[in-house]
Amino acid sequence: MEEFLDDFTFGSDYVYKLNDLLNAFQIPYVLFDSKQKIQLMYLTDSLSDYFSSEKRSTDEVFNYVSTNEEPYSKTISLNSASQLHMKGIPVKVSNKLIAVIIIFNITNSMYDEYHNMEIDLKTIFESSYDVLFVSDGNGKVLRVSSACERLWGIKQSNILKRNVFDLETEGVFSPSVTRLVIEQKKKISILQKTCTGKTLLVLGTPVLDESGRVARVINASRDVTEIHQLLDELTETRHLLEHYQDEILNLKSQKQSFKLNKLVYQSEEMVQIVEQVRTISPYETPVLITGESGVGKEIIASLIHDWSYRSNQPFIKVNCGAIPETLLESELFGYEKGTFTGANKEGKDGLFFAANNGTILLDEITEMPVSLQVKLLRVLQEQEILPVGSTKLKKINVRVISTTNREMKSLIEQKEFREDLYYRLNGMPVEVPPLRNRKADIRALINYFTEEFNHYYGKNKLFAEDAIAEMMKSDWKGNVRELKNIVDRMLILSSDNLVEKSFAIQFIGSDQKSSQGFHFEILQDLDLYKVLSNVEKQIIEYTASKYNTTTEMARSLHINQSTVSKKLKKYNIRIK
Repeated sequence: MEEFLDDFTFGSDYVYKLNDLLNAFQIPYVLFDSKQKIQLMYLTDSLSDYFSSEKRSTDEVFNYVSTNEEPYSKTISLNSASQLHMKGIPVKVSNKLIAVIIIFNITNSMYDEYHNMEIDLKTIFESSYDVLFVSDGNGKVLRVSSACERLWGIKQSNILKRNVFDLETEGVFSPSVTRLVIEQKKKISILQKTCTGKTLLVLGTPVLDESGRVARVINASRDVTEIHQLLDELTETRHLLEHYQDEILNLKSQKQSFKLNKLVYQSEEMVQIVEQVRTISPYETPVLITGESGVGKEIIASLIHDWSYRSNQPFIKVNCGAIPETLLESELFGYEKGTFTGANKEGKDGLFFAANNGTILLDEITEMPVSLQVKLLRVLQEQEILPVGSTKLKKINVRVISTTNREMKSLIEQKEFREDLYYRLNGMPVEVPPLRNRKADIRALINYFTEEFNHYYGKNKLFAEDAIAEMMKSDWKGNVRELKNIVDRMLILSSDNLVEKSFAIQFIGSDQKSSQGFHFEILQDLDLYKVLSNVEKQIIEYTASKYNTTTEMARSLHINQSTVSKKLKKYNIRIK
């Protein structure tokens, strides 16, 4: 100001010019001449009051400036929030003091605080990576951060004062979260698409007035395009993974179907069983597999383990009928050292502990003594075992699969099996039908066993179609186990690579027994030597009628060729 006034010559013309200039800037001031006479003045009403009441302070500023001919400032506290600032500036012409101008300013601490806060908020508003968006209760845009150009491709000036309803109609963004907030009067978070192809996560927050109407809507929009794309890719990857898992299970199932001692099936009945097993395998529910002896219950149990999430963990098989009753508890639950005389000095963990995190198969569960069943019930309920001779429980994590070929409900009625244990084991029942009820599997099993036999022994034998048809008529009371034994027997005893029906019927079906070629006649004379000689003769006659050479006869009877020749000569039998 001092430098600015140096250009003025103090006089009436310049006084008015100075007055016009200061008034244009709306700067409150009082201009004194060198005798402290007011020449010019521009004060607000409130400052006029302060000027009158604070004359002593004005005099102090004037006296100091006029005496020292240098600027002087003084601050007066008006109240707890406001202060009056006065600054006196000397006005000189040709290095001579001709006037003093005192400039006034009132500051308010709350105003300063709000002003500083406004500056901070504006800085945050403009530097935010997100789009900050403020509109009134009618959707008119009041403020928008500069990030809108990056996300929406539109400058701030082209958005301010516009209506969000129009912007939504034009496709700048969709849907409009402001519109939704105004309609629903609550905070809303949505995914929004923009005209630039971006995906935004938008949070809209309403500001309500005293009457409950929406006065402002404040939105924060963040660019989540890459995250959204990653989520889409993750979802697609998860679907692919599930598809591949199903494919792997199918391939695994097919592979196991052609594996020795694994499930081989073709019938619709077994297809349903396999689908049931596939469905229940991932779950931890106990499984009870029932069915006649030899139907493949153990194989079904293996499949459940292989298709479960425990497939890489132990699979322990326990035949409850094969272990003596006195040892079964210690075998299952283990024992502490020193419990038994002659036992392992360090003790033993037991089969349940060995199956920890895996699966245990309790085969022929109905053979378990009733006294031990109550302890097994606790294991199933609490997932903890108490080794024999110990007072300390051990926590385990074991899935239990049980099998039986007996009718359990009748055993429960006879008090031979605990009913509560039955319901605990029977979480998911699987009943494997006998082979006679799934005839279609017989052909598949015959072909499978034949292939395995040929691979193991280096042979190339086959069953004739009529032989297979004949075998499919049998009930096979021993089920798959009996069928395998008979197939192996036929392949071993058959001298031809093709097993014919005429040969096969000798080994199958009780109604075919009369066709087995010979029977033993017990003479009235019970002389042992004569009886044995008669039986031997019939066997040699029967074998000679089947084979063309003494070598084949010897192989069939498991004796030396020279012995066969001697027997033929002894009984005067010729090979046909």
